[in-house]
Amino acid sequence: MMENATMQTWLTLGDVAGRRLDANYWDEEFVTIETSLRHRAARPLGDFVSFITYGQVGGRVLSPRGAVRYLQVINVRETGIDFLVKPDRVVEGTNNDPMRSRVQKDDLLFVNNSFAGGTRMLGRCIVVPRNYGKVNVSQHIDVVRITGIDTYFVGAVIKCKYGQVQVRRLKYGVSSTELSFQQVKEILVPAANDETQRAVRRLYLRMADQHEKAMERKAELAEGSKHRSGRDRELDELAADDAEYRKLIGAAEATLRDTLGRVEAYIRGDIDHITA
Repeated sequence: MMENATMQTWLTLGDVAGRRLDANYWDEEFVTIETSLRHRAARPLGDFVSFITYGQVGGRVLSPRGAVRYLQVINVRETGIDFLVKPDRVVEGTNNDPMRSRVQKDDLLFVNNSFAGGTRMLGRCIVVPRNYGKVNVSQHIDVVRITGIDTYFVGAVIKCKYGQVQVRRLKYGVSSTELSFQQVKEILVPAANDETQRAVRRLYLRMADQHEKAMERKAELAEGSKHRSGRDRELDELAADDAEYRKLIGAAEATLRDTLGRVEAYIRGDIDHITA
């Protein structure tokens, strides 16, 4: 009886178009998360999305001397972009380089695909902290531009437990291995005052700077090794054996954990604002 009452309550509050009949969608964890978000006057991400697209669809033609760097899911790491792990390029202006999906500073990059049932990468996201030149993305990465709320705050919300649980919830009741634009727009983002948003932005950019230093060290290691061209896991293993790299990437990961911990405490109501 209580379970039916809980489901009825959230069906009433939810959007008609967003209702799910899959029982897993109404798991207690998901309902608890949604309750916390609504206590923070959360709104759907779609209220803030000014632009959303994904990258090139169809046959992919890579060119080692291409002027445009081509990001795939493996390049999207928790703390930032890793261009080295798969340093692919495409020819500028070709079908592999649609202008609509060219990456810009402050874009939110969101992995939209769970890859044949795996969920480890689905929902991974980063905010692009600076201009990297000519960069494009694969069809499995959404490029999202946001107005009316700080993009770095949104990125931290999606990366934290409250965002990732929502991503998992959106997968229930659908057969596709990827999230549509509409599903991404359903992710709830809590309200926050300007002070909190600016603080999260500062923390995120601190992490991004630490990530960049780690990537510089990784580039040095690649340059001096047989893996200079980037060989996925081989280069990762090379970096993992380097004490300096581990220290640098460890600092970025620690800042990320601290940032997400603060965001989660704010959403739970343990703190009223975030400072940095």
